[in-house]
Amino acid sequence: MNNLVLELTRTSALVAALGDSSAGFAGLSDAEVLAARGPIAALLRLSSTAAARLAGTIAERSRPQLGQSGLAARHGFGNPTLMVQHATGLSRIEAGRLLAVGVLMRETEMAERRAAEARDAQRLAQATAVAAAVAAAAAAEVAAAEAAEAAAAAALAAVQAQREADWEAAQWEAREADRAAVWAELHPDLPLPDAAPRPARPEAPPVAPVAPISPVAPISLVVPMPVIPLVEVVVPWQAPIVHAVAAGIFS
Repeated sequence: MNNLVLELTRTSALVAALGDSSAGFAGLSDAEVLAARGPIAALLRLSSTAAARLAGTIAERSRPQLGQSGLAARHGFGNPTLMVQHATGLSRIEAGRLLAVGVLMRETEMAERRAAEARDAQRLAQATAVAAAVAAAAAAEVAAAEAAEAAAAAALAAVQAQREADWEAAQWEAREADRAAVWAELHPDLPLPDAAPRPARPEAPPVAPVAPISPVAPISLVVPMPVIPLVEVVVPWQAPIVHAVAAGIFS
């Protein structure tokens, strides 16, 4: 539905340009007279829509629950229909009809607004859940990568320590072999003195095999929707009729 303010401004300007007197209208050409029908009809329709919304506002501010503090009562009217009649110059029956249309338009717009807010809240909750799932998956991926990196570093350190121990043991055995050969040559009749203690091999803790890091599966954006307690919104069944009347395509 077009913005009422913009449409009123545009059509009012078109109607005002037609003239401000009978003489001005009499000077219009036939084509201009035919073209003027559209803006004038639109202005009447838009004015009626604005009047209905005003009547609906008067009804809301004069509802029975407010008693004598209601808008109509505070201005000396027994009910909102009389106030609308006084404001518009319509008959009481016509004012009552305008009031009913205004109330229906107000209820329809409020119901549609609540429905839109409920949809927005649901979309926001879904987006929040998706973002949380993506963040959790990313955190799990980082944690797995860090754990695998730490395990690989520990395994590498254990292998390096084992190599150093093996090298020291080999050096000790080579020195002992040389010492035994020299002693046998110099003192063939004497037993070989005790050697320095053999370097003890450090007992390396068992290293668990490092499993290869498998590719992370694609993150599914389909996450369970959280249960959101939404207020039930019932849009009046007359809503399409209200929009059609306001748009000037139904009478």
